[in-house]
Amino acid sequence: MTVACTGTLRDLQDTTPTDIHAFLAAHNDGRYGGNCNGRWDGERYWGAQEPFRMALDLELLEPMLAAYPAIPNGYDGWWTFQTAA
Repeated sequence: MTVACTGTLRDLQDTTPTDIHAFLAAHNDGRYGGNCNGRWDGERYWGAQEPFRMALDLELLEPMLAAYPAIPNGYDGWWTFQTAA
């Protein structure tokens, strides 16, 4: 099943990855290093329980999943790299 998620990956490596696709493939299930904040599978939402946060997540996730496999605008792939806040 294809799903769209919001969240962050924590890099548990000692070195900066040189192959981003290999890095992402190694962290694709959320068990190690991932913090999933919201998840949409086209039918069900998992994540925040606050209505405002849910609405923000779904505003991003619904069109992202509907347009799959097109890469969302502003993203580097099905991810985006941003500086930690």
